[in-house]
Amino acid sequence: MIHTESAGGVVVNAEGRILLVSQHGTSWSLPKGHIEEGETPLEAARREIREEAGVTRLELIRPLGSYSRHRLGPDVRRGTVQM
Repeated sequence: MIHTESAGGVVVNAEGRILLVSQHGTSWSLPKGHIEEGETPLEAARREIREEAGVTRLELIRPLGSYSRHRLGPDVRRGTVQM
């Protein structure tokens, strides 16, 4: 089993709406992605939010912790997502 590390965040606007991004047009999720070599989880989360949604004005309110999930299918992976 391959272990991967990702980071992302919950982005809330002034009206209290939560940002979701399309996953290849088949589902919706919070913006997140893999942590690149030399990046901190916070740097990766900011980069992923910028790449996936174009949002650059962000303020960290508080860390949300992490969770693990498993991917099913021929490419079996176990990933940890830091929020």
